[in-house]
Amino acid sequence: MNARETPGGAGAVLGMRVLRYSGVQGFSLLLSNVFQLAIVIAVANFLGPAQLARFSLLLFLGGVTTVGFSLLSKPGTVRRVFGAADDDDDDEEDDSDLVSASPKHSLGVGLSWAVFLGFVAAGLIYLLREPLALAVLQDGDETDLIAWAGVLGGAGVVWRLTSITLWLERRPSAFVIGDASRGVIGLSLVIILLATGSGLEGAIVGAALGAVVAAVICSVLLIGSFEPAWSRQSTSSASMRPPGSV
Repeated sequence: MNARETPGGAGAVLGMRVLRYSGVQGFSLLLSNVFQLAIVIAVANFLGPAQLARFSLLLFLGGVTTVGFSLLSKPGTVRRVFGAADDDDDDEEDDSDLVSASPKHSLGVGLSWAVFLGFVAAGLIYLLREPLALAVLQDGDETDLIAWAGVLGGAGVVWRLTSITLWLERRPSAFVIGDASRGVIGLSLVIILLATGSGLEGAIVGAALGAVVAAVICSVLLIGSFEPAWSRQSTSSASMRPPGSV
């Protein structure tokens, strides 16, 4: 469908596209929230409110880790590959002069950096697992739970970048699959592990593995969109580099 064949011209075409993509994003957000809520309900039913509170603290630790380390890779990668921040990709006045001369290569560098940061995040949480167990759970013996929260946070760094890339590539079906996979797989694993009597550790293991598998799925869906590459320069400062650089 082009502007000449559509009543209202280019404005109508743009409006239809905005509605379409907004609807897809809204549906995916609703789906993800439903599955996350289902995980919380499953943990509450199997373990009770006290363990649910501890599970929520572990999720919070993983979430904070993901957000913090994502700031070192996601904004710069998106800006170098698409020429705009991920929250204003529909803005016509984007920073197109910042787009890399080789977007596939830059995306490959960004993904490599995100994977590296994911391992760093998980490793850092692991090294600090004893003091974090005391601070978060008030129990210094629950170091394994903290370590799995680190895995959850590290995998989230890769998943956040890959899922938003699918969205910015205007691939709604792939985006929904990648975005929802974390909740679907996480819920399935959590229920299976809780049903086998794995307790709170089973719940956080299921959530962490769900994030890992979702990151892998999103990365696979991006095959062909990036070239495997690595650079010593972090993509976090991409907006400050001159046009044409990686």
